[in-house]
Amino acid sequence: MRKRTARDLKDVGVKYQAIFENTGTAMVIIEEDMTLSLVNAEFERLSGYTKKEIEGKKGWTEFVVQEDIERMKGYHGSRRVDPRSAPGNYEFRFIDRNGDIKAIFLTTAMIPGTKKSVASLLDITDRKQAEQALRESEERLRVIFETAQDSIFIKDRTLKYTQVNPAMERLFGLPASKLIGRTDEELFGKEAGVHIREVDSRVIDGEIIEEEHTKPVKGFPTAFHVIKVPIQDTSGEIIGLCGIARDVTERRRAEEALRESEEKYRTLFEGSRDAIYITSQEGRLVDVNQSYLDLFGYTREELRELDVRETYVNPNDRLRFRQVIEQEGSVRDFELKLRKKDGTEMECLLTATVRRANDGSLLGYQGIIRDITEHKRAEELLQKERETFFSILNKAPYGVILMDKEGNYLYINPEFTSITGYTLEDVPTGRDWFHKAYPDQE
Repeated sequence: MRKRTARDLKDVGVKYQAIFENTGTAMVIIEEDMTLSLVNAEFERLSGYTKKEIEGKKGWTEFVVQEDIERMKGYHGSRRVDPRSAPGNYEFRFIDRNGDIKAIFLTTAMIPGTKKSVASLLDITDRKQAEQALRESEERLRVIFETAQDSIFIKDRTLKYTQVNPAMERLFGLPASKLIGRTDEELFGKEAGVHIREVDSRVIDGEIIEEEHTKPVKGFPTAFHVIKVPIQDTSGEIIGLCGIARDVTERRRAEEALRESEEKYRTLFEGSRDAIYITSQEGRLVDVNQSYLDLFGYTREELRELDVRETYVNPNDRLRFRQVIEQEGSVRDFELKLRKKDGTEMECLLTATVRRANDGSLLGYQGIIRDITEHKRAEELLQKERETFFSILNKAPYGVILMDKEGNYLYINPEFTSITGYTLEDVPTGRDWFHKAYPDQE
């Protein structure tokens, strides 16, 4: 009977030894003096030491960071007086052979009838890091949620608001408590609420929707750019939606003002009787109006391949134009000759300014071309007529005087000077001539 009991005890010991070694968790036996009398292979891997280096030679305090030692010593002593007076589970920071610190969840209990305790050590470093990362992520999301200038909201499957950020409170002029639990029909009115509910229902069905719409807020139409996505639980079931709404009312107004401005510009551009053009710095035409096409005789398709330098009769005029405009920023009534598609040469006046990018770099030029060919011809004809007229007067056999309405002499012909002896310098006015010609009449 005694032999059988001893054999049974031996079998039990072997079983417990097998469990101790193969449990998959680091385990140790701790003596009353804190020495580690027995460790398993998992503890070897956890600590970086061999059993031979640990068992009976190292105390558990050598594996604990300094800040946790006193607390754990207190547990160690209390447990040996009254096992119920010390926690059986707690966390501490473990130091391995390389000095690396690991987060450990420890489970410990006294071995009945002894002053020894058995402890298992679960490495929760990865879990703790994941928890820390999750906390940091949640904090970042909280900061974004709280400080975003866009309205951010969450709705449940019934499409009632369950969470709103401060931006949405400011939008409606209401605290979150007055918004949570309400529907869009209550906030925006029935007509607008119907549209929002239709969109939200699609999101609840799994769609991600981005749109722009205008809805009344506090009695005023407000334009929003909205993105909505479904929210899923851990099982993948959709439990609600999250949305971000940006107030784009001012942007819409600016865009409309820009469109109106562009329309006015286009109307003036196309309606002008003067030829208007926009070119690159290299001389490629970017845009022209109909008057430009009419003046030069090209189609828009032909202009796409045209280099404006080809329209200059004198290539030096192009160089002179660029020197002046790039130095001064503009030119006014720059006189030059240009050539039409059919080769006809035109006398033109060019008024232009430079075009610059936001960074100040030169993009090209924009300007107005006015054909003054007929005007120049008329001037030349008038000049010839003047020359003919004065040629006749200069040869006339009688004296001729031309004067303005104030009596100032503008012209005296040679025969007048021959008869009277006076030149225009002598008698610049009729009064001067009269005084000199009839001194006795004064």
